[in-house]
Amino acid sequence: MSSIKIFISCNSKSYVPHHPLLIPIQTGAALTDERFPGMLYDNTGINISDKNDSYCELTAQYWAWHNVDADYFGFMHNRRYLSFSDRRLPEDKKGRVCMDIIDDSALTTLGYDPEHMRRIIEAYDIITVDMLDLRKEIPFPASPNVYNQYKNAYQHNISDLDLALQILTEKYPDYQSAVKEYMASDKAYFYNIFIMSRPYFQDYCAWLFEILEEFERRTDLINCPVYEKRKTAFIAERLFGIYLTHLKKSSSPRIRHCQHSFFASLDTPYPMPIQAGSKTV
Repeated sequence: MSSIKIFISCNSKSYVPHHPLLIPIQTGAALTDERFPGMLYDNTGINISDKNDSYCELTAQYWAWHNVDADYFGFMHNRRYLSFSDRRLPEDKKGRVCMDIIDDSALTTLGYDPEHMRRIIEAYDIITVDMLDLRKEIPFPASPNVYNQYKNAYQHNISDLDLALQILTEKYPDYQSAVKEYMASDKAYFYNIFIMSRPYFQDYCAWLFEILEEFERRTDLINCPVYEKRKTAFIAERLFGIYLTHLKKSSSPRIRHCQHSFFASLDTPYPMPIQAGSKTV
């Protein structure tokens, strides 16, 4: 049986259901004395937990890359879970399946029966969120594409994206066509949410963190507003799309796109969810 570990990144106290495939992890643990009970912590082993203000949920990804062995690595957020439902669920205009709370009903709707999830995960190399149609997001008169979305987004500085793309093409010149294609696309990936088989995960992390570490060396993460400090994670969202674009041009990965949920509340539901399982790594 394949080892499947899906990490739920939590930067605040959050309810994560007992489920054999879900593992809650507190991100930014190095920056606080508070410990969320029942979770793993991203400041053990080889880690970048102290960079959570900039890397956000990526500190969990980095931690798992260096400290965990599995056949499939997954990353979701305390408010955002992938849907494994066999049917298309109603969405809001941002492409989210909006739900009140993480309870039995929500998990059933999202297809969180462990064996059902396992069958889907093992059938693909990469599972990630549906691409968002930017034609619904970009205000006129800007052209609806990934580059302009970043340029016009709240508290984003386009010079950061330009720098990241410069670093990417310096280190990986064979990615130039994927950069142009994805930056001009009117559909985009967001949230740094995915599940990957081990070979793809290892390759992606080595590629991603090499670029981000150089980006960090060349940018100012101190003299900028708190929200803008998250720029490293924002850049990673765009790099993910470039990585998949290049991957699809250079090989034939089995990729599945899924809807994702957004939970309004992170409180513990009642009654407790079924399917209790181990959270050990």
